[in-house]
Amino acid sequence: EEQLSQPRNPNFEDADGKTPLYVATHHGSLKCVHLLIEANAQIDQGLTENGETIATPLHVAAWKGHVEVVRFLVESGANKDQGTPRDGATPLLFAAEEGHVEVVRFLVESGANKDQGMTDGATPLFSAAAEGHVEVVRFLVESGANKDQGKTSNGATPLSIAAQQGHLEVVQFLVESGANKRPRHHK
Repeated sequence: EEQLSQPRNPNFEDADGKTPLYVATHHGSLKCVHLLIEANAQIDQGLTENGETIATPLHVAAWKGHVEVVRFLVESGANKDQGTPRDGATPLLFAAEEGHVEVVRFLVESGANKDQGMTDGATPLFSAAAEGHVEVVRFLVESGANKDQGKTSNGATPLSIAAQQGHLEVVQFLVESGANKRPRHHK
């Protein structure tokens, strides 16, 4: 705490391209995150590669399920819809894919775009369905996420990927919710 109150650059990167804020969010250390933000750490600078941010502190906090850190970062101005440069994955997609329903709930209630897809079209709902996270799927559908929006690369939908992966509860819920049971075809 004393070291952080001294004038230093809180945005330096270690040899792996990680900022102190990125590391603190990875470990879920809300107190460290708070101190670093107060020390003017750049909120959307996290893990870099060749000078480009490839994951923000909010991405990693969502991925790890640290809901209080996610809440603090969003309330401090973190970009909740920022996609990664590699594939466009958002913090909401990371949380949905990992099954962190409380993080998903907070991000959606804070206005995150629940249908923002990756570069291949996969959405948070698609990713949660692929992993079998029925509570996340239920929350997203009940929050108005598009039940039929899936991958543009191959036409897969949340229902088709859940069936392919054998996630019966997700399939049942999506069918009962009115998801389109006919596959999409792309040329």
